[in-house]
Amino acid sequence: MILIFNEILNSHFLKSNGFKGIYFGIAFLLIASFTFGEGSGNWGTQNSRQSMLWYPSNSGAGGFGNRGYMLLPSNVSGYNGGHRLYVYAKAGETVFWGFRRFGSGNIRVRWFYDANSSDFFPTGTSGSSRTQISSQDYDAHSSGASQGRPGTAANALDGPSQITGTGYQGFSFTNNTGADRAFWVEISNTSNNHITAGFNINFWDITVASSSSGGYNEHTGRVYSRFWSIANSRQDPNNTTLTLTKSSPDSYSFHDNFGFYVPVDNTFSASGDDYFVKYINFGGSSGGWTNFFANKDGPRNDLTFEENRRSRVGTSSNFQYPLFISDPDPSIWKSTAPPSASLLIEYEPKPAPEVGGEATVNLTISLPAIVDVLIDLNGNLSYDEGIDIVISEKYDAPGTYQIYWNGEDADGNVVPPDSDVEVVATVVFFPVHFPIFDLEQSLGMKVTNIRPGSVVNNSIFWDDSLIPRTGLTPSDSPQSLMVNTTGVLGPDHIWWASGDNGFSNNITINTWAGSYNTEVQGSFRILPVQWLYFRGKSTENRIRLEWGTAQEKDNEKFVIQRSKDGRSWTDISEVKGEGLSEKPVYYLGWDDSPMVGPNYYRLQQLDFNGKDDYTSVIRVDFIPDWEIHLYPNPVSDELFIQTKDVDKLEVVLVSSNGNKIPLKAKLLNEDKLVFDLKEISGGLYLIYVYNEEKTLVKKLIKRD
Repeated sequence: MILIFNEILNSHFLKSNGFKGIYFGIAFLLIASFTFGEGSGNWGTQNSRQSMLWYPSNSGAGGFGNRGYMLLPSNVSGYNGGHRLYVYAKAGETVFWGFRRFGSGNIRVRWFYDANSSDFFPTGTSGSSRTQISSQDYDAHSSGASQGRPGTAANALDGPSQITGTGYQGFSFTNNTGADRAFWVEISNTSNNHITAGFNINFWDITVASSSSGGYNEHTGRVYSRFWSIANSRQDPNNTTLTLTKSSPDSYSFHDNFGFYVPVDNTFSASGDDYFVKYINFGGSSGGWTNFFANKDGPRNDLTFEENRRSRVGTSSNFQYPLFISDPDPSIWKSTAPPSASLLIEYEPKPAPEVGGEATVNLTISLPAIVDVLIDLNGNLSYDEGIDIVISEKYDAPGTYQIYWNGEDADGNVVPPDSDVEVVATVVFFPVHFPIFDLEQSLGMKVTNIRPGSVVNNSIFWDDSLIPRTGLTPSDSPQSLMVNTTGVLGPDHIWWASGDNGFSNNITINTWAGSYNTEVQGSFRILPVQWLYFRGKSTENRIRLEWGTAQEKDNEKFVIQRSKDGRSWTDISEVKGEGLSEKPVYYLGWDDSPMVGPNYYRLQQLDFNGKDDYTSVIRVDFIPDWEIHLYPNPVSDELFIQTKDVDKLEVVLVSSNGNKIPLKAKLLNEDKLVFDLKEISGGLYLIYVYNEEKTLVKKLIKRD
């Protein structure tokens, strides 16, 4: 069934990520309704590929000093119990198992548990902390199937015949300890000692089931280790000669489905036992002997977070998270809720005499996260070395954080006026790192989100800046960017080899993703005009507006805009800009018809290319004589009176000989009266303006 869906996912008409995501989810649902073993069959059954467990030898490149202690007996010198291969069984459940190895001689397979703990990762090596529950001596190397020995890859996939009715006959033990707990396996010779030559295990299965014979119910997602030792690229699995084909998979590369599921505990949730689950795939790659593990930091955990996550020369044993063969059983490793992030940019021009601008990125996150903020200065939304800036921060708690950018590019040059700036914040919640030691050739890694949320391809990241990229064999070994901290979709992080050589030979290469990651972005513009000031002042009958600029670029003009409420704006005049200037320029504008009371002003600055920007808003209160504005004076045709409560005014014109001429407004709005004086003879008049509280008397000159 897995192979059928692998063919579907790789068919021509389902190449898009969208279709792959849909069918990946369907495959999970359908596969869950069939019964299979849990082990090497999950990675693939093609005889033309290799994905073997490596039982480390006692020395050399394949020795436990480099390859860890998975499967080894705990009496080995320097033994690390954290490398164990575990199976988790609830009380009353039965564990079926089988291993088929290369080499000769019978092996002893023993299973243990810690009687003092029900922890997921027991590490005890003596007494009741290492209580044996099962021991079996048998021939695991001969050809063909036998009890405890899957004869073929298909046997391992089909699983124990006691459950599936096909496959192979498994050995078994039942969890009769009265508690749900983890068990681990130790393999030795029949004297309980390490088999020092080491060997490969090509077919294996560990399957958990409940109920009893004739009615077993399988439970997947129970097999895991925190430090996997894996082997492939062996033309003869009985020796250590490395065989691989540069730049493409061959008959000894990993199976297409080779990879691991990783649950990451959401330690900030109230329940305390819910997880993010990721899947990382290495299909088609070649490694010889390769160590796989995962953690929250990278190859190291004793430096800054940027330094910890960089790939490094030599080995790393910074294991932390378990790596599963299948999606961890959701009844034990429950799904958590998706986190969230948002972004708000505050841009400010720098105060004169400095030029350019600066910005503060306000980032709100619902969970702890590592954030890489890309200041993209050429508009391609990806990092370009020597141009763009990446600001990396680690936040250990939810909240809103400020990330400051000083307005300079990667070389320390001030970003010039009229530049568009894109800001992309890649937010990685609970990062999960995959430091891989000595994977000779990577044809690309792919990280998939399993839960919570949709089953989709995720962005991956890396920083290989400490690893030499020249003087290598082959010379074109590294195929991906040196540093990628803004994320690309997998499969990526690719390097080639032609043998026991290449970019990652005896190197720990780190790739990471978010247990849940998201991307938020925004943009702003470095203003073409750098402002010195913008201010206004009320004069007798109008408002004076002044502003100055420290520098300008492509500045066509300014438009003075006025508002009575600071929301709706009206253009009242234009002032031509200087165009290009690196020296201060000073401007003056007027509002000849301000409104009585508060007036709000702003400047719209327009470039020759049509782009615009606005100043901040200023307020100027206009209060003429007795709060009544009468204009123009002298007047020829129309007279305007502006004040509050114009509907309560009475206006009378008195000639030089004492004749009273009542005036009736031809137009009235909320703060202005308009009078037609065309028919009034020229001369000197007194105009009386009455309201309920006061009287204003002014001289008025009427022109013919």
